[in-house]
Amino acid sequence: MFEQLQEINALQGVTGTFVYMKGTGIASLKLPQILQEKTIPYLNRYLARTQQINQAVGLQVKEMEIRLENAAVLIKTIDPGASLVVIGSGALNVPLINVTIEMLLDEFKEEVAKARKSRLAAAQEKTAAEAALVTKGTTLAQAMQEGPMAPAFRAMKVSLAGAVGPVSGMIFNDAAENWAKAGPVQAERLQELVDALCIEIGEPGLETQFRQKIKPLIIQAIAAGKPDAVKQQPPPQARPAAETPVMMDPGMKASLQGIQKAFTRIVGPVADMLMREATGRWQKSGPPTRQRLAGLIDMLCQEIGDPRMETDFRDQIKSLL
Repeated sequence: MFEQLQEINALQGVTGTFVYMKGTGIASLKLPQILQEKTIPYLNRYLARTQQINQAVGLQVKEMEIRLENAAVLIKTIDPGASLVVIGSGALNVPLINVTIEMLLDEFKEEVAKARKSRLAAAQEKTAAEAALVTKGTTLAQAMQEGPMAPAFRAMKVSLAGAVGPVSGMIFNDAAENWAKAGPVQAERLQELVDALCIEIGEPGLETQFRQKIKPLIIQAIAAGKPDAVKQQPPPQARPAAETPVMMDPGMKASLQGIQKAFTRIVGPVADMLMREATGRWQKSGPPTRQRLAGLIDMLCQEIGDPRMETDFRDQIKSLL
């Protein structure tokens, strides 16, 4: 599969490519390191959600194209459970890429089938090994229906539906099954399931609300499993003080917009996310003044991680400093 990805990567405007398979995630990829670290987790969740929605409503999307100001993402279906993702600049030559993919489609399908067969064999070996180690204990189905953990599971389902919408049921079931396979079904491990669901939520504010709703129920479930322990309600937490809005003059806003445009030309689709994170850290460390812009530039250059591209970025924004 790697050879086919290399052929697409050689096309004009293509930054990187990878193949996503339902249930297993990335099957093969050829991407710059910065995109592997920052973009893959977000695209993984996006593709998983898309496939779940397609399955729920009985649709099969064959192609998607996401256009940003200076970047583009093209998603092509290989088969109902696998997709090819092409990431590139705003000058991505979609017709040429489509022709190339059509020429390589049978090869991709063959490689995907091989990957599935290999993963199935590995899963069967793992299941056989786990079966030999099974001990008597609470099953996931039992814990969800009755006992001290049941209220926590119910609250997770309801809160997740409010955070992600109609696909929450499928997301919760997948996460809960993986959680149960990873260890014993115990109240002390419920926080691991919460962490996995928060990754699927993917929005800091909603994640915080989700954790706050579930935390008291986890504490109760753990306490209920220890009959000799003194059951105490957790002390009330102080409400965080409201943050003071950051005031910024119009000239600084224009400079930041120019910096973001240059940054997008360098790193592509992930620029918006990286810029928000870096700007947030920069503003927390001091006032957003022109004298401190060099610090923000240094943070962004660390995200780029390529000396030549860093130099190009700094050259583009000299007039803004």
